[in-house]
Amino acid sequence: MRFRVRNPDEFEPDSFRRKLLEGVDGVAIIIGRLKKEFVPEGGNPRAMVLQAYRFVRKTEKNPDGWTMEKAKEWIDKHEAGRAVDAALRVEENLIALADAPLGESLDLLSCQAGKAESVRVTGFMGSKYLMLGWIESHVPKDAESILDAFSGGANIAYHFRRKGLKVIANDLLRYPHHLARAVVENSSETLSDEDMDRILAPNADAGTFIVDHFYGYYYTKPVLRWLDQVWANIQKLHGYKKDLALAALGTTVKAKSAFGQFSRSKMHRKADLDTDASLEQSQLSNPPLSKFIESFRRSVGQLNRLVFDNGKECKAFNLDAAEAVRRFGADVLYLDPPYVTEFGSNDYEDSLHFIEGLMTRWADKELQDNPRRNYPSRTRYTKESIRSLMETMAADARGKYGTVLLSYRDRAFPREEEIKEIFAEHYGLVRVRGMEVDYNIAKDIGREGKHARELLFIASKSRGAARSKADTRAPAACHTSFPVELSLDTFTGLQTEAAALDQAAGDPQFTFILCRAGTNKNGDHFTPDELAARYMTAVNKKIDLKHSQDFTDIVGGIVGADYVEDESGGRIECAGELYVSDSPHAQLAYKLIRKGIISQVSMECDYE
Repeated sequence: MRFRVRNPDEFEPDSFRRKLLEGVDGVAIIIGRLKKEFVPEGGNPRAMVLQAYRFVRKTEKNPDGWTMEKAKEWIDKHEAGRAVDAALRVEENLIALADAPLGESLDLLSCQAGKAESVRVTGFMGSKYLMLGWIESHVPKDAESILDAFSGGANIAYHFRRKGLKVIANDLLRYPHHLARAVVENSSETLSDEDMDRILAPNADAGTFIVDHFYGYYYTKPVLRWLDQVWANIQKLHGYKKDLALAALGTTVKAKSAFGQFSRSKMHRKADLDTDASLEQSQLSNPPLSKFIESFRRSVGQLNRLVFDNGKECKAFNLDAAEAVRRFGADVLYLDPPYVTEFGSNDYEDSLHFIEGLMTRWADKELQDNPRRNYPSRTRYTKESIRSLMETMAADARGKYGTVLLSYRDRAFPREEEIKEIFAEHYGLVRVRGMEVDYNIAKDIGREGKHARELLFIASKSRGAARSKADTRAPAACHTSFPVELSLDTFTGLQTEAAALDQAAGDPQFTFILCRAGTNKNGDHFTPDELAARYMTAVNKKIDLKHSQDFTDIVGGIVGADYVEDESGGRIECAGELYVSDSPHAQLAYKLIRKGIISQVSMECDYE
């Protein structure tokens, strides 16, 4: 039985997906991609949208199952409002949700169904809105404060504000700063209908700076005149009202450009597209002025609804990220710097230059006479400069932040192991988690650049003194072995991307505890610090049958490792892979593990 949220005829027929709704037995959600004619203005046609709830008539836990009456009663009491709200929320978030992965590890679908607590402030240049629950799961439960040093779209900062934390949001750019002041620092002020009337009122003294400098580049004259007028009127506002208005204006302008970026202009077009009628005949994507105003009103309404008081004194700052890390302190430091990848780098100020300049009407900017009419960016990083920035922040964070979370991506610089080394020098324990994503904003770099693995580095337990590289060199001299327990599993939390691809090709995985802190029955002693520093040395080591050095004895390899703190001092957990398609011995080992006949593996260890 289905509770329909949207007509299925509005969806592409081959795009539907189903996922069980957690916590409600026998209820699933159906999502799909809308046909182009039903995609909301400014939306992305590849986004996933909630279509219906599905009720199973009979389940193991509920043999009486769902009847039509029970389903209607449940919808009326619990989910009807959420379902409608969720459908609207997804429509508002089409760009951010485009090409969303459907993996079980992502709580996106539950969020779409109205079950999750996530709230989207705005889409920026990343996909962090899709990862809020995943990121939160790695924040210590007892954390009371957090610094978001690259706050951007404010989704992370606002999420943790809703969770009751004291939040410090910081960004070098003015648009994100106004956004954070509006919904993170601000606890009570909103824009009233009277405020909106004053913002949208005619203003003969508004000036023509935007028209004079940007006609022919991005928008038509009616829109540019309106931007001049509205900006001038906003300057008469004070306090958080001004922040709300500027944030809404930036959000509106961003929504009316491709992916919110200004990487090209229309300066070479010869036709004068000043009227709505001629606009409809053109190839420009600019909406009529009436649509622009409608979008601005909608943005103001959305931001107004986000304002609330969480009882904590949250703050927003407009500083360089390194300066913010030095100046403040908190239980958690969250870092989401621009990514410098094999395919290019994310230059936020350059991509958002029109929006960023609009915040001050380019009062502090030096406009360049080029086809984009931009200005020199302060957020352009290279391989060397982004590494230097990470090293600086890691050093300055020690002793001031209990846990550091760093979002980055694979195939980027510095590499994963380099970033771990940078933070391990100041924080003894650095773990890495990954999530498969598609970066919808990636352009002209091919599928390889769009598809990626989002990495989350978790650094904790700051040490008083840094370890030198000599302390972590690979030792060798002695050998020992000792049986440890295993379990058959697909341990995706420890998988590398290559391992995931191999497993998809037919190589099964199992997990096991390699060793624990303390002294084992063989007399081998491991300290928690040693295990925390060296656990990754297990990756890419062989799995053999009987501790031999015979090449034909190898039946698999270790593809993932993690150090896990526990009541006994800590342990190393590993994911092993059996090469069943290449080795009859591996096939037999897999079968014996699956049937429980083999329940342990034996650790091999070389040490000084």
